[in-house]
Amino acid sequence: MTHLELFQQIIRNLRRIPLSPGSIGHSDLARAGVANGRFNLRTLEVIGLAPEGMRAVGELARSLQQNNADLNRASSLEKIVAAVIDIVLDDFTGIDGDAVTPDHLVQLKDRLARWGANHRVKRLHLAGCFITPRDCGPFAVGPVQFFHLSQFEARRKMWASQYSDAPDLAYESFLREIGHSGGHYVAQVEVQDREAARSADVADLTVDMALAGLQLVLPRKESRHFARVSGRRWSPQRNDIVISKDGVQTAGQNRSPGLALMADHFQLAITQGSRLLASVGHRLDAFLGNRVSSLPQLEQAWCDAAYWMHEGFAEAIDTISVAKLETSLEVLMSAESTSLSNARLRHALRVFNGLMPNQRIFSDSSQTVEDFVKEVAQTRSRVLHGTFSTLTREASELAHAISLVAGDHLFKFTLALDRYAKQPDAQDDAGKLFSWLEYEHAWTWNWL
Repeated sequence: MTHLELFQQIIRNLRRIPLSPGSIGHSDLARAGVANGRFNLRTLEVIGLAPEGMRAVGELARSLQQNNADLNRASSLEKIVAAVIDIVLDDFTGIDGDAVTPDHLVQLKDRLARWGANHRVKRLHLAGCFITPRDCGPFAVGPVQFFHLSQFEARRKMWASQYSDAPDLAYESFLREIGHSGGHYVAQVEVQDREAARSADVADLTVDMALAGLQLVLPRKESRHFARVSGRRWSPQRNDIVISKDGVQTAGQNRSPGLALMADHFQLAITQGSRLLASVGHRLDAFLGNRVSSLPQLEQAWCDAAYWMHEGFAEAIDTISVAKLETSLEVLMSAESTSLSNARLRHALRVFNGLMPNQRIFSDSSQTVEDFVKEVAQTRSRVLHGTFSTLTREASELAHAISLVAGDHLFKFTLALDRYAKQPDAQDDAGKLFSWLEYEHAWTWNWL
């Protein structure tokens, strides 16, 4: 259906319910055929849309979002649907569906465009993070800046001059949550031109991907549980009590991420990984819309894969970790099926690591590349389809192996994208990228 036909469908499905003495609830609206409505105390009625009208609103909002880059960037489909409903109920309840003209549709689109323009603001988001309890100094992963909690007041003065200030009370609950959770670092990232809820979601995802970038340059054992305080929780302190006939046993453990990382070692890793972190920053800038990407699908594939890897590293259960890390590799390589996924993983191991199917996947392992590819795909499939137990199946060796491969390929993929984007004939396609990498003998490159 065209936009005009959908708009006509919406107007035809407007419903009016006169208010009568007594209360009116959702059941009354449902009996009257209203799926979404509001009270009009001036006319003493409820005005709303029937289910068929709501379906038309959803279809129209989805089409408008897909065909308007600014609107798509500004808000989620859910918010756009709500905005369309508000506009219809504000401006178009006095006309008949058959009387809707193209001019009315233009009015609707103009109102929606003004609604979207109201979200063209710059917001600075803060997020507490589990990185290390030590003050290792400030550092950045592209658009995401990290600093130790001890520097909060100094940063606050900067924000006051660049944005606006707020009383101490405004920051108290934020700082209290970080303190109680055991976090010691804060991330800040600027997000532009998004509706408030969308802006917060985008900021969270960007911080998570920045943490994934850190996990690529810091020791896996110490960085595995890097996380947002408001995201996936990891308790830095674990205390156990075990009671048996032999008595009561107590045990405590400090599990803070980065606990063994000394400040000088941390700073050295950041310095040595500066090229990689700058590359990750390019990916994050594209994700935020801070720059126009010439390879949007490949850049988004890296971002999606980095998020899956970040989640996979954090998993305590090996089988779930394998499933998430294998998904990370599939997403990175834009695999569309199991057979293509296996072929792309073989190709990636060839171009990134110079390994052929009959060679050993690791120097200290007897497993070949071909066996590794098959085991990864089969284990993920069997776990997700219930033929392997999620909770009792042993998968620690595979989880470790696939974490090494996923981390290595995300590391090299983003650096490869930086080179590939400079090629005049670069195409936004994973297969073309891997073919180019093979032609360039990427396994001989110095990746550091």
